[in-house]
Amino acid sequence: TTTISKLEKAIYAVYPDKEDGDAVIAIIHPRGTSDGTEYPSDDAHFRDIIQLYRRSNIKTLTVALETPTKKYTDFTLNEVSRLYDLSNMESPEIRDLPPFTDISTEPLESKEHKESLRRLEEELESRIKAIPSDTFSNEATCSAYVCSFLTQAVLIFNGELTLAPERKLRGRHGHGKVDYAIEALDKDGTRHVLGVTEVKHEDYRKGLAQNIVQLESSLTVRKRKRSCDDDGEEREEDSSAPLRAYGIVTDASYWFFVGCTIDQSQESSSDRPKFRISRLKDIVNYNGDTWKAEAKSVLGQIVWLMRKMHSEIPVRELRSKKQKFTAAEQQSASKILRV
Repeated sequence: TTTISKLEKAIYAVYPDKEDGDAVIAIIHPRGTSDGTEYPSDDAHFRDIIQLYRRSNIKTLTVALETPTKKYTDFTLNEVSRLYDLSNMESPEIRDLPPFTDISTEPLESKEHKESLRRLEEELESRIKAIPSDTFSNEATCSAYVCSFLTQAVLIFNGELTLAPERKLRGRHGHGKVDYAIEALDKDGTRHVLGVTEVKHEDYRKGLAQNIVQLESSLTVRKRKRSCDDDGEEREEDSSAPLRAYGIVTDASYWFFVGCTIDQSQESSSDRPKFRISRLKDIVNYNGDTWKAEAKSVLGQIVWLMRKMHSEIPVRELRSKKQKFTAAEQQSASKILRV
């Protein structure tokens, strides 16, 4: 199966000095094709390009490694607020941003829930005993605790959600690796990023700025302005279903949830993403006597958020199908190249 990962490995085998950089793959189409340069957003998109080349009898794939202008780590909350119109204040506080008001907690009552909670408590208890509390001031320690929460929440979904550490993302405004991505695997092998977690010790403003841009990147889809009906007439692509992704910013004690929605329907006045941000009331104090109850409450809220992610799978699968090249488009491209 052709994948972006296999292409990257082939490129880095020849150019090993590029492997540790932030370059992204760009496909430079031959002269006469409509798109010019295209950035494969996922494996299905990449396979569509390969299929078009085969149908058009194009035997050479020209690939460029390009570096976008900005890393996620370079964004500040003030800049992101202006970019997405989150607040009319020049230097907003987190409380000034649009709130995520309907956060709920999933009751951990089923057998699977209780088993995940038991494993989480055991993992956290081991970490508390093994890792001195003064090392909690670095992100590596925070990440170890966060991974325990995310792992046990993902396991509740019986393989329909997976956890991807150090996942690379690229969007129109930023690029880089995210600490943890929550993904779903499509039937055709496409991985949909439904959520992103950013581990950030104390500097929550910085973490939220990164996560907001990361979420937009996770919803970046290639847009095809027109496709063909069965009768050959052109029509605008149906983008009626809003796309949603969800973020978590945390140091394993304080937890922030982020919701991101992009509405590209004709009724929408703007395709600018909309965000909601709120801090959870629960704070997990690992040095206190009540950390198990606090961890249980946080896990219930994470599972609730992942349930929201899980509900996005049908929307993503439908959008992925609509984005595939139609036979009519491929035949048209082939005719253009033969002229």
